[in-house]
Amino acid sequence: AILACALSVSLGASADPAPDGAPPEPSAWRPPTEESPRPAHEDWAAAQPLPLRRPHPLCTASVIREWVRIACKSPEHETYFGVRVLGGPHDDVRIADLDPEPGTPARSNRGTDVVFPLRLGDRRLLEIGRLIPSCWRCYSIEETTEVVISALWLDAEHEPVIVVI
Repeated sequence: AILACALSVSLGASADPAPDGAPPEPSAWRPPTEESPRPAHEDWAAAQPLPLRRPHPLCTASVIREWVRIACKSPEHETYFGVRVLGGPHDDVRIADLDPEPGTPARSNRGTDVVFPLRLGDRRLLEIGRLIPSCWRCYSIEETTEVVISALWLDAEHEPVIVVI
C-alpha cells in the first residue's frame, strides 16, 4: 500500500492554518503583471521565501518577481527520477539539481528545483518522480510520484494559488 500525504502551499504570510470556517489570509506576494527575464541561478540565494501555510516535508518555495522556485530535497537514500510538466505550458520551466550543501560531495543525492513564471491566466501542473528500488533480477526501471506541484492564476482571481502535495 502507498501512503499518500497531501499538503497545500498557501501564499499567505502566516505559517499557521486558518481556523475552520475562517477565510484564508490574503497573499503577501503579488506577482507583477509585466513579464521579466528569468532570474539567474545565483539570484535565488537572495530570493524572498514564499511562506507555506502547511509546509511540505521535502519542499520549500521562494519567489523573485513573478518567478517561483520550488526546491525539493530527495528523501534519504532515494533518488528523483525526473520532473514532468503534466499540464500547461512548458515554456520557461527550468529544472535543475539542488546545489550540494557545504561539506557534501558534489555528486551526492540532494534533490531538484523547479523554476517557472506565474502570470495572470497561467495554469501549470508538474510531477517529480522517484525511482522505486528494483528487486533482484528485475528487468525494468520503475518510478512513483513523489511530489506534485500545481500553480495557477485564474483571470477572475486576485492572487495565484500554488499547491504542493
